[in-house]
Amino acid sequence: MAAAQITMGLVAGIVSVLVQRHYGPVDMGLLRTASTYALIISILSEMGITRAAVISISRGDEMMLRKVAGQIVGLRTMCCGVYLVVAWILALASARTGHLEPRVLWLTVAWSFSMVMQAFRRNSEAMFQASERLVYQAGLFFGYRMVLAAATILVISLDLKIEYLVYATVLCDGLDATISWMVVRRRIVRPLHAWDWGTKLRLLKIGWPFAIQTFAGTLYVLIDTVLLVYWCPGTRQEIEGQIGLYGSSYTIVILLTTVPVSLAAALFPQMSRAYHEKNGPRLYSLFTHGISLMAIVAVPLVAFFFMFRYEVIRYILGPAYLDAIPMLGTVIWALGFIFLSIPCANLLAATDKQHAVNVSAILCGLFNIGLNYWLIPLHRGLGAAISTSITELLNLLVLAGFIMFWHIRGFRWNYLGAVLLLQICAVCVILFIDTWPLLLKAIIYLFYAAICGGSFYRMMRNRKKAGQAAA
Repeated sequence: MAAAQITMGLVAGIVSVLVQRHYGPVDMGLLRTASTYALIISILSEMGITRAAVISISRGDEMMLRKVAGQIVGLRTMCCGVYLVVAWILALASARTGHLEPRVLWLTVAWSFSMVMQAFRRNSEAMFQASERLVYQAGLFFGYRMVLAAATILVISLDLKIEYLVYATVLCDGLDATISWMVVRRRIVRPLHAWDWGTKLRLLKIGWPFAIQTFAGTLYVLIDTVLLVYWCPGTRQEIEGQIGLYGSSYTIVILLTTVPVSLAAALFPQMSRAYHEKNGPRLYSLFTHGISLMAIVAVPLVAFFFMFRYEVIRYILGPAYLDAIPMLGTVIWALGFIFLSIPCANLLAATDKQHAVNVSAILCGLFNIGLNYWLIPLHRGLGAAISTSITELLNLLVLAGFIMFWHIRGFRWNYLGAVLLLQICAVCVILFIDTWPLLLKAIIYLFYAAICGGSFYRMMRNRKKAGQAAA
């Protein structure tokens, strides 16, 4: 699973670079605006159903697996219908006020179908995660990424408009959702189809706290693009350029967050089952393993993109994106906070403290809007980058506070404390040497990356030995 995620992240990063270099900041700003309008209310196509299905199946028996698999398709269909209506009304209303040009409106409508296909794919992901058959999820997602990359490269090589990029994405999403569900039916479970409103309502009841968290999290992650449309000074083309520059930096963060999201998805069923069985040592062992792993991986990634931000922008994205250098140097810190906050949210959700995650997400969403209202008119895209990093830090601190309140007695702090202390010291060194010559920074970074790589290998080896001993 980890190898597949690394490979997919690498492929997605290369394709993203090709797309941004080909279309430039203005067209990328149009695409990001359209995708944001489609994504920002995509919770209506989700409603927490995926996580609710995983919880129900992991705590139930074989019959529960068949019932959930049978009901999730109909429930998802209804949710996606509501989502399409609301998304199109929102886009049309923004277009009538003059904030969306017709081209962006059409891109938004097209992108909304991609959101629907991705929602249906999550039905299969819920089955794979709950039954702990992640090899299927990894293989199918790998295949999807490869096909999408090939389609994207074809669109670029034919020099087609950016609209065709969205069409290709919709087709690939639809193909992936169909094949994934076919694999579920053949390899995981035969769904028990029945007009069972009881199961549907139970899934919605379990899922609504996760829906609130997802909506609030999506809001404070994506709202900066919408706020740039309304609050950024300048002409429409200048505003789209600022959105494209900011999006080029934030895309790096989004691509790399697939690592903690995938780890959380892999660990959540095990943590939820451990809590349900009152197995505290295993629950806290899984959490400590997850957050330690994220700390070891996150800081080297942040350090690389911060220390070599000029080289990344200048030689990878191209001269058209030079104004994005300070944005990348600022927003990349959000990546480290996200890596650490996702395992914290995972622990709270697995122990039925989802309301705490919702409180943090809502608080951070409101805070982010207020901070953007102050900073975007002053610093445009850079203001949005500053707001994003500060908001992610606040989210991490709030979640850590909840964990300290409810779970502090369950931890063994020796190893976790040592890992966190090492990474805090590393961050201080990174900030101190920022103005040093490039070669010297590169040597120091390679030495630090080697230390983190050795720690990562030792942690994974010890975890494997512990699993073999338990078996």
